[in-house]
Amino acid sequence: MATRVLISEAVKRTLLAASAQKRAIYRKAFEFLENGLWDGGLRIKKLRGLSNKTVLEGRLGRSDRLLMTLGREAGEDGEPVLLAYVWAIVEHDRVDAQARAILPENAPFLSFKPWVTSEEFDVELERLDESYITQEPITARLGQETSAQKWFVLDEKEWKRVLLYSRGDFDIFLYLTPEQRELLRTPPPVLVSGTAGSGKTTMAVYYLAHPRYAASSRLFLTYNLHLRNFSERLYRSLVSLTDRTGGPAPEFLTFKELCLRLLSAESRNRFAPEREVKLDTFKEMIRRMPGAAKLDAALVWEEIRSIIKGAKPQLDARVLRGLVAKLEAGMEGASLVAELREELLALKHLSLAEKAESTAQRLMGLGLREIAADLSKHLEVRKPALVRTLSVLAGVVDKHEADFRSPLMTFAEYERLGRKRAPAFLQDREHIYQIAEWYQKNLNEHRLWDEIDLTRAAIRALDKRAASLKPYDLVCCDEVQDFTDIQLSLIVRLPSYPGNLVLCGDPKQIVNPSGFRWEEVKDLFYDRAIPVPAVHHLTLNFRCVGSIVLLSNTLLELKQRLLGVRSDERLDDWKFQGRPPFLIEEVSPEELIETLRITAPDRVVLTRSDFDRDFLKEQLGTELVFTIQEAKGLEFGTVVLWKFGEDASVNALWTRMLSGDVERLHDAQIRHEINLLYVGITRAQKDLILYDGPVPSPIWSSPLFEDLIHRSSSLAFVDEAWRTTSSPADWERQGDYFMDFEHYRAAAECYRNADLPQRMAHARALAAEKVKDFETAAGWWDKAGEPRRAAEDYERAGKQGLALPIWQKLGEQERAEDCRLLLLEEEGHFAEAATAREKRKEYEKAIENWRKAGCYDREAKLWEKLKNPAKAVQAYVKARDFQSAAKLYLKLRRKEDAARCLEDGGRFAAAMDLWRKLKMPDELLRCAKHSRDPLLIGEAHEHRSEWRQAVESYRRSRDPERRERWQAEAALPAQTRRAYARKAVRLELLEAKGAGEAWLKAGELELAAEAFGREGDFDMAGKLYARRKRFLDAAAMYVRSPNDRAAGYKALEDCYWRSRSRSTHISSDVWAGLARNLRHSKEFEAAAAIYSVLRMHEDAGACLVQAGRIEDGFNRWLEWGYYESLVNSVMVSGHYRIAISLMEVHLQSTESAYYNWEAGDAFARIVSDWSDVEGPEVVRPQVVPMLERLSYCLPFDFLAEILVPLGWMDVIASARETRRWSQWTGSPYAEQRRLERWHRQARELENAGDVVAAGMWYLGAKDYSSAKRCWAGLEPNERNLSSLCAAGYYERVADFHLSRGDLQEAGEVLCRGGDIARGAPLLEQAGCLLDAADQYKEIGDFENACRLYLKANSKKQAASMLEKLKRWAEAEALYIELGNEKRAAACAKKAKAVRSQKKLF
Repeated sequence: MATRVLISEAVKRTLLAASAQKRAIYRKAFEFLENGLWDGGLRIKKLRGLSNKTVLEGRLGRSDRLLMTLGREAGEDGEPVLLAYVWAIVEHDRVDAQARAILPENAPFLSFKPWVTSEEFDVELERLDESYITQEPITARLGQETSAQKWFVLDEKEWKRVLLYSRGDFDIFLYLTPEQRELLRTPPPVLVSGTAGSGKTTMAVYYLAHPRYAASSRLFLTYNLHLRNFSERLYRSLVSLTDRTGGPAPEFLTFKELCLRLLSAESRNRFAPEREVKLDTFKEMIRRMPGAAKLDAALVWEEIRSIIKGAKPQLDARVLRGLVAKLEAGMEGASLVAELREELLALKHLSLAEKAESTAQRLMGLGLREIAADLSKHLEVRKPALVRTLSVLAGVVDKHEADFRSPLMTFAEYERLGRKRAPAFLQDREHIYQIAEWYQKNLNEHRLWDEIDLTRAAIRALDKRAASLKPYDLVCCDEVQDFTDIQLSLIVRLPSYPGNLVLCGDPKQIVNPSGFRWEEVKDLFYDRAIPVPAVHHLTLNFRCVGSIVLLSNTLLELKQRLLGVRSDERLDDWKFQGRPPFLIEEVSPEELIETLRITAPDRVVLTRSDFDRDFLKEQLGTELVFTIQEAKGLEFGTVVLWKFGEDASVNALWTRMLSGDVERLHDAQIRHEINLLYVGITRAQKDLILYDGPVPSPIWSSPLFEDLIHRSSSLAFVDEAWRTTSSPADWERQGDYFMDFEHYRAAAECYRNADLPQRMAHARALAAEKVKDFETAAGWWDKAGEPRRAAEDYERAGKQGLALPIWQKLGEQERAEDCRLLLLEEEGHFAEAATAREKRKEYEKAIENWRKAGCYDREAKLWEKLKNPAKAVQAYVKARDFQSAAKLYLKLRRKEDAARCLEDGGRFAAAMDLWRKLKMPDELLRCAKHSRDPLLIGEAHEHRSEWRQAVESYRRSRDPERRERWQAEAALPAQTRRAYARKAVRLELLEAKGAGEAWLKAGELELAAEAFGREGDFDMAGKLYARRKRFLDAAAMYVRSPNDRAAGYKALEDCYWRSRSRSTHISSDVWAGLARNLRHSKEFEAAAAIYSVLRMHEDAGACLVQAGRIEDGFNRWLEWGYYESLVNSVMVSGHYRIAISLMEVHLQSTESAYYNWEAGDAFARIVSDWSDVEGPEVVRPQVVPMLERLSYCLPFDFLAEILVPLGWMDVIASARETRRWSQWTGSPYAEQRRLERWHRQARELENAGDVVAAGMWYLGAKDYSSAKRCWAGLEPNERNLSSLCAAGYYERVADFHLSRGDLQEAGEVLCRGGDIARGAPLLEQAGCLLDAADQYKEIGDFENACRLYLKANSKKQAASMLEKLKRWAEAEALYIELGNEKRAAACAKKAKAVRSQKKLF
């Protein structure tokens, strides 16, 4: 029978501590043992008690003894194997004592009292009595109260290593369980789900140490530092003193270390440690968000970390397009295929998965997963179809690129996740997503980062460098349950073949629901067409005693009952029963705290809340108090779980869970509570003490737990379990343990108890660094004897003055200089610091200092030196060195910025040249105005063709040299309109003639008109203004024109009537305003002309009088009946003789005195006023003959009104006799009374037979029919023609004019009487062609009207008549001749229509 020797941890330590001589002695004895023999005496002791063990004590020389037990199990070939379990090597006289000393740690039994003792010599072990084979297999359960064991296989190969050992890390391979051995024989990929203490981490390290991977590149990856350090030490210990000692070693990294290693140095700067956001930082952040304080920060953090951010796949639209482009270009290769596969697999997890899937099915008949799985095959067989499909998919991705740029999955994607994938916050997802958006916004704004951001950056870096990086042949990853989807997607990219993975984890150790499931991990292999491995379950817990395992299994069964069974959560098995958990009741917190006050390594208190943790730390004066969350991953011999169920809400929750009333509870809430308690109790390896206060929580009264827990009100057990003798070495080991998990304050306390002040200071320094208290950290580094790190932390704290002497003392002049420079910067001596940094070629820091010193010119020169003109130009601008800035802007082809710089630098002419070249006239003018130089402003206006403003600006210039230049420029010949305009500007400035003509040739009619006006050519000025429809300005010119004055202001009148058209309607009030202005300017004749056109004859007469044209003014008043104005003017000016003479002529010519009282009244007032001034004796000789001459037309009443005030009764009597009027009736001041009286007088005269006189009175009374009746037999003569016409005897009057050969008068009378048919030909015969044409037009005789208009050369009216006659072609010709293109076009159009109609018919 084969024999295998197994040794305990104690024996291993004894062998390694022994001298070479003793090892040789031991080796000889063990050789016999390995062959199933014992050479020498062997004492056999059967023990009393429950253990019923047989212990063999063998001699190892004169003084040493070997203690062992024997067991048996089946070998790998099925044959039985004898196992020799060597417990200890001790001195002969201390066998019993040594055995007892090892009981608590190593022995599988409680006592060591022999029952039967015998002794044998030279024994063959396999021949011993079967009753001596008492050691149970390592997987068998034991009911005794004891602890776990580790057994190492000591064979020939291991002995060689032991004999060579001198110092350093060293270990021997464990004796494994059958399931562990089976696991190691399984080729990757391997999935291991192992409970705490099941050896899963050890299995991962054994995989790395397996001989078949000795020459391979390997990586061990884990989430926390402790596991990395433990695994690396274990590997080094296993391969120490083997043929692999100097060979290629695997890399041991935390996930964060791996990510940072993948990044470039520049990218690593983005992920500075002080900017990392972890759970503690997140808790601080979320407190500031309204409405989030009520949520469990740890749960929210895990939801964002593992789901909203961590479950979003990495997909970059640009990367996908680039890969497709490479395929189209014919490029291929393993790395290209791998990248394409990852991009395709990412698509199926996004919101556009359905669209992408349907596209793939339509174009290739395959889903995304099938395409990705056989990508290499498709590239060989169906490359065109694959490339086309990928191109279309890239287009789909492009349309949703904005979604991929965000590190968060979209809310729609988050909402679609099932309860298994994202069990937390099923009812609050919208609120949680808002928190995630707020959180990510804070990260972006403050340039912070978390592990998911780091992961994505690492994936991008890995994809870019995939071809240049050497992949790993094997990757072993522990604690895989802590990794998110995106982190796993990075891990699967690491090996050369995605299947070369060993993934170990324990889903039961997830406190916060993260959605981790082994099924999701299996998908990683399925998606990549790799055979999906089964999950190996390691359920035997070697670390915790059975009582704790049973309690944890009960929790697992509760979770399965409430949430359903998960295949990856199996019940744990155990080996040693141990003592049950103790529930302390009827004990006050103060009493228990007093018992716990004495601390020991491997003993801690766990709390549910931060409040309880801080309270107990203060009361106990120790750092060995943790929350359950903080203790995740840690393990201790004895644990006190403090007030887990004290809170009423927690008890209520657990009461419902334990009773099965969970309908209204969230799955995530249930999972969180159970997982939290699970982690809390499984932190204890041996003893668990539960305390909720004097009254225990109802949780422990549940039938589920009451049989598993021992209740007690005695503190004796607590005292026994808590109090232990601790050596400095124990405290040191515990400190190292805490250091690996970054619990630095707890580690510092352990080192203090171990009397290791330097290591304590080291831990305190790290603790201060963790909270960014760098000044305190520096002080501890100094005490720890690490001055370099002290100096570094002083620098981080900004205490350069404290760091400087340390660097100097260390002799590190470069760092001292760095510190000196930092001190200069801290004290504000930026220029000095910049100069020094520039000498050291630290240009960027020098630049920063020059900037802070305000020396922007020096900053700019350095940027130029670094060939960064964009930054240099900004610095030049700040330095106000605009010329240099402009040069750089021109080099950068940023001409607009260059122009602005030149402008800011006062080089306005150069700036304007650039604006001209850029064709930006607005900027050109703004620049010129900025210069305040009228010449430059004028040039800008000229460039913009703003000639008037150019002239105005130039005129403000006082540069005498300019005049000569303008003279030279004005003399230059001009060919273009612009050249004529520039010439006109110069002529204007020189006040020389010819400007108007130049403006006219330049097409600037208004400016030309102004110039012609200034040059005195008023006719041309008026004509141009009229063309521009500026009729008021034209009128202002015409009133000054001698020619138009001589022509009776015909052009002025034409302006007025044209201004009244619809398109350019100018009201009469505006024209009247113009006249008033002219009158105010004493331009009376011009004002009179405009008033005349406006038919404002009273004002026109006044202006004529003011102009000295008294007779013309008086005549105008008389003509239009403004007698009051005439009288007033005579009274003021004294022109009585002129006025009376004009009145006589007026009355004689109008024959209106019979019915115009105002005229007679004016005559009377003038005579009266004249008599008052010069006396009646002077006036009478001149007036009486005049009255006699007017007797035929002056009514008697008027005569009486004139003569009575003068006392000229004899004249009145004579008049009465002459006119045969019997009486004088007085003056009819009221119109109605006058009309009645006159009508009555007419009837009297008619009755008296004086029909002629009666007719006149009837006319005065406006009774025209009666007047006509009276004058029926009256023959016309020179005096009564107007009266006959008024009475309606137009034909009689016309015949009278014909008899005298006066055709025009005859024609006008007939036309006025309505007989146009007779009157118009008479007018034509008289040569009044226009008047005759107007009359023909009035009766609709357009043919004759057109003929006469043409004959009179009135082409416009003729064309109008042709239009009415529909003779379109002739009308078009006339309009073309007149220059009226618009009317000509209209006629042409109508002519064409007529022709088309004729053709149609």
